[in-house]
Amino acid sequence: MRTRNRRVGDRVPATVRLSLIAVVMLQAGVGWLPVAAEGVDLAGAEARAQVAPGDFQAQLDLGAAYYEADRLEEAAAAFRRAIEIDSTSVPALVNLGVTLIDLDRVEEAVPVLEHALAVRPEDPATLANLGIAHYAAGRTEAAVGFLLQAIALDPGDPLAHFHLGIAFAQARLYEEAVREWQAVIAADPEAVAGRQALENIERIEAMYRAERMRNRQEAMIDRR
Repeated sequence: MRTRNRRVGDRVPATVRLSLIAVVMLQAGVGWLPVAAEGVDLAGAEARAQVAPGDFQAQLDLGAAYYEADRLEEAAAAFRRAIEIDSTSVPALVNLGVTLIDLDRVEEAVPVLEHALAVRPEDPATLANLGIAHYAAGRTEAAVGFLLQAIALDPGDPLAHFHLGIAFAQARLYEEAVREWQAVIAADPEAVAGRQALENIERIEAMYRAERMRNRQEAMIDRR
């Protein structure tokens, strides 16, 4: 069961290859699911939403319960219904954006998250999720900008640091990437992100060791 403010990225890890090194990345999704399905059973949520289809909280809870059950299309539909009732609800907008990211529909997620940001311009969850959406769409520079803003507002956010590290690594800024992953480990070394951050650092260090070994071997050959 996800708890409130648990990160959507805590799923089965995927791997992306970065030129010389494979870096472990949390599966698409970052930041809060602002209203999670804590203590909400799916059957009960469905029953409440059926009785009161125009009730904002019932639709929001239903979407969170569907999300927890990995029924993402139904989660997205419930969050959309919640937004139809209250189009300025940042939790509903961010929840929908996160769900669309997890569905690999990042170009749909971006305008939803931009709407949330217009409502609440300094919301760290919105900024972090915009960062990961832009990264998933191949817009690394925009992703870094949003993630830096999220961290400025919430310096202790480990998953914003994690994904900023991924973006830095993609740009071959490995020292900066290691710095971000060290912040993740410091926050919670036993969490999914903490373990994967350590693995990423070890991979980069292994790459550097191999490169130094090649350089020494080439220097020895040149002296012969």
